[in-house]
Amino acid sequence: MQVLEPLRHKEFRAAWLGQTINIFGDAVFGVAIALFLLPRPDAARAISLVLAMVALGGVVSVLVGGVLADRRRRTVMIIISDLIRLAALAAILIAGPAAPLPTLLTAALVMGLGLGLYRPAYGALLPALLPPALIAPGNALRAMSNRIAAVAGAAAAGAMVAATSAQITLIIDLATFLVSISTLLVIRDTAPQLNQRQTSGWQDFRTGLHHVRTRPWMSSIMVQGTVQLALVNGPLYVLLPLVLGSESERIYGLVVAAEAAGSLILQPDVVTYGGSSRSR
Repeated sequence: MQVLEPLRHKEFRAAWLGQTINIFGDAVFGVAIALFLLPRPDAARAISLVLAMVALGGVVSVLVGGVLADRRRRTVMIIISDLIRLAALAAILIAGPAAPLPTLLTAALVMGLGLGLYRPAYGALLPALLPPALIAPGNALRAMSNRIAAVAGAAAAGAMVAATSAQITLIIDLATFLVSISTLLVIRDTAPQLNQRQTSGWQDFRTGLHHVRTRPWMSSIMVQGTVQLALVNGPLYVLLPLVLGSESERIYGLVVAAEAAGSLILQPDVVTYGGSSRSR
């Protein structure tokens, strides 16, 4: 199969494996963090605000991450992102589900900032590890495996929480960052070559904003997608665990996995992260 041809390249194979596991961990986090916070008396507020802070951090830093991904080694960017998210998740685990809400929100914001750095770096890394003829099948393989990892991670999270606890499940999620980092250490990519006509990072950032503002169809799609995700993911990731209760971890994981599987069938070119859209 042509879609598997990119796996013949050692560095692509290492990056693909590590980041598939990374995204598996992202899906585990999306389910486990809600169940981790469920015992709190203010569970509804805590779950919604923690997930909102992760999303906010990602939105803020993805703009910077896109500029940096055009100027820095992508493997280094991903490793930095993994370390940031690993530290944030460790802080949440150490603080515990009963920690003061500002403490949890700060850690969630840091996790989101790391996620925003990750997205553009990962999106640019895999194509750079392949010859031009294999970029298209490489992107297809990446999209397919990311979706499968999202489905499997959500289902596995529910099963792991039911069999052990939300804390142990999040500790397992920590290990996925270490796997990602270990696979990236064997890759010898280089920073993109800048030509003399390229502008500064700040100018690129302003150009990108101008590009969106002057194309109403693009900004409309972005707004529509944002509203749709807010209306769908809010009930799914905040209200559903509250409705099901603490004894239905496996059911919750399967429902989230079913949502990811449905989007895989209908929109195979988009990848989900813990329930949120994650284009790559």
